[in-house]
Amino acid sequence: QTAAAKEDDPNVELMWRIKREQMEHLKQIHENLRRCTRNYDRISKNVTDLMKKMMTGSKEAIASAKETVEGMVETFQGDSDAIVHLINIKEKDEGIYHHSLNVSVLALMLGRKVRLTASEMHELGMAALFHDIGKNRIEKKVLKKKGPLTKAESAIIQLHPQYGIDTLAKSGVREVGVIRAVKEHHEH
Repeated sequence: QTAAAKEDDPNVELMWRIKREQMEHLKQIHENLRRCTRNYDRISKNVTDLMKKMMTGSKEAIASAKETVEGMVETFQGDSDAIVHLINIKEKDEGIYHHSLNVSVLALMLGRKVRLTASEMHELGMAALFHDIGKNRIEKKVLKKKGPLTKAESAIIQLHPQYGIDTLAKSGVREVGVIRAVKEHHEH
């Protein structure tokens, strides 16, 4: 066949159209991932700073936390696949702060799926963000210990929900749902 005949072939035209659509779809996925990565990194820095402030009892940390959660609600409403992929690749360097951010992002994704109200989303995001804040009062060598914990070490780690409540109270957190979630996140 001649080049002109190939261009007029409907099957060839269909293949090129499908290829262009696939390339556009991949381009969109990459752009969503880049946008999510930028936002995740920015929010991650905010979370690290606000958690450190929370540990000092800073009242301004609560205002910062509320802004951060609002930002997460707005930012991570997009492509769920990109967000989950991002959490998976960022997990490798995960500490307490990144774990808290990831739990909060995933909780907000679920909250959106079940159509929580704005107020419920805010409370859910705050609760997920602060659920493990009490671990900051536990020695790192106990938290990062490889192998089984002693009974004494287990007892110390089991105190982290109470430590979390104490930290929230010192910083001025008053939302009952947030306090309850921090207190009860290991109940069962």
